[in-house]
Amino acid sequence: MMALLSFWNTNLDGTLHIVWSTGYVGYDVHLSGSGPELRGTAHYFTDTNPLLRTNRDTAIMAQRVGCKESAK
Repeated sequence: MMALLSFWNTNLDGTLHIVWSTGYVGYDVHLSGSGPELRGTAHYFTDTNPLLRTNRDTAIMAQRVGCKESAK
């Protein structure tokens, strides 16, 4: 079974940091913005092919969504 090592946090400046990883490969995502749109960069990382030297950064865009409180 493969473990997922993922987390997210917001920073005091309003930016969002997300890490999604299998433990071998993953993405390190940094987003910022105002209103419903967030823009930033996703950096792909791996330790399965350390000799791979291509550009691993991708420009990304995300939309904010509201979270509803669950019924008790």
